[in-house]
Amino acid sequence: MAGGLEKMRIISYSDERFENEVSGGSFVVQVNPEGYSFKYKIEHDEQQAQGSSAVSPKFNKILPEELEFEFLFDATGAIPEELNQAFSSTYSFENGVVDALQHFKSVVLDYQGDSHRPRHLKLGWGTLLFKGVLSEMEISFKLFRTDGTPLRAIAKAKFKGAVEDDLRTAQENSQSPDIT
Repeated sequence: MAGGLEKMRIISYSDERFENEVSGGSFVVQVNPEGYSFKYKIEHDEQQAQGSSAVSPKFNKILPEELEFEFLFDATGAIPEELNQAFSSTYSFENGVVDALQHFKSVVLDYQGDSHRPRHLKLGWGTLLFKGVLSEMEISFKLFRTDGTPLRAIAKAKFKGAVEDDLRTAQENSQSPDIT
């Protein structure tokens, strides 16, 4: 093992070309995800003439890839200090996981008034480099102090992939005469 433990990092950008990083718009996870999953979907037109018995699906489009993660937030002290040092020095656990969740939501979810949309995101961890936007998030609180302060939470997040128009056009390599 050459370096130390590499933590997953999420960086937010104000533009779809991923050139303008948002100030304070980065988040390093407390615990690396246990796993992640990609979802790919192709849409077909299946219009069928009335009275016919079958149809051959006609290609319509490939939808953006989707990436799904579960992120753990824990302020119980169960995570060893050597694994939690950077995270616990950034967030005070006086409020349980509330401050860390607030920052996480500000990075991945906050609406930008100037562009009228949430931020563009780049997720990096090991060999994974994913560019896209948050499409869905659910936060479940799992453990509490006696005063009701949440000590553990799991954020399930889904992201939709984004490809810059120049790159998408080059990748498609459309060569039929009806494409301009």
